Amino acid sequence: MESTWVVILPEILIAAGGTLIFCAGAFWQRRPEKLLFFIALIFLAGAIAASASAPMAGMSLSGMLDPEDYSRLFSTLVCTVAFMTVLISFRYSRRRDFGNDEYYAILLFAALGMDLVARASHWLVLFLGLELLSISLYILIAIRKGDPLSAEAGLKYLITGAVASAFLTFGIGLWYAGFGSLAVSTDLAPFAESVDIKIMLAAVSFILVGVGFKISMVPFHLWTPD
Repeated sequence: MESTWVVILPEILIAAGGTLIFCAGAFWQRRPEKLLFFIALIFLAGAIAASASAPMAGMSLSGMLDPEDYSRLFSTLVCTVAFMTVLISFRYSRRRDFGNDEYYAILLFAALGMDLVARASHWLVLFLGLELLSISLYILIAIRKGDPLSAEAGLKYLITGAVASAFLTFGIGLWYAGFGSLAVSTDLAPFAESVDIKIMLAAVSFILVGVGFKISMVPFHLWTPD
C-alpha cells in the first residue's frame, strides 16, 4: 500500500495544487498578489521531484497506471513543461487580464490529464486523462472573455471534441466487447480465433479517430488553426 501511494504521489500533488488554488481564489479575496502563482510552482516542483524519484514498484492501482521508466520520463516531462509554462506566462497573463485563480488551477489539471495519459495502462484511465485534458483546454482557449475569437475557438473545440470523445468511448466499448478486458496491453493472441476481426478493426478504428483528433493527427488536424 505504501509503495502505491509513492507511485501516484505526482498525480496527488498536481490535483491537490489545482484544488487548493481554486479554493484560495474563491474564498480568500484579500490574498497576496502572487500567492496562486507560487502555489502552482511549489506543487508542480513537488510533482517533478516525486515523479523523478518514484521507485520501481510494478503496476499500480490494480494495473491502471504504469510506473515504469518510460512512463515516468514522460510524467516528469509533462510536469516540467507545466512548471515552465506557469513561470513564463505570469507577466503575459496579467497583461492580458486572465491570470486569475482559474488560469493556474486549470493549467495544473491540464497537466494532470496529460500525466494520466502518459502513464495509463488501462483504457478507462486513458479516457479520463484525455477528457480532463480536453476540458481544461476548452476553458484555456476561451479564457479571454472579452475576445470573440477566443470564445469562438473554444466553442468549436468543445463541439468537435465532444464528437471525438463519442468515437473514443464507442471504440473502447467495442474493445471490451471483443476482448473482455480494458487493459491497453491486452495480449491479443488468445483471442485471435474467437474474436470477430470486424469488431477488432472497428474498435481500433474508432479509438484512432478519437485519439487522433485530440492529438491533431493527420487527417484530423484541420481544427488546430482555429
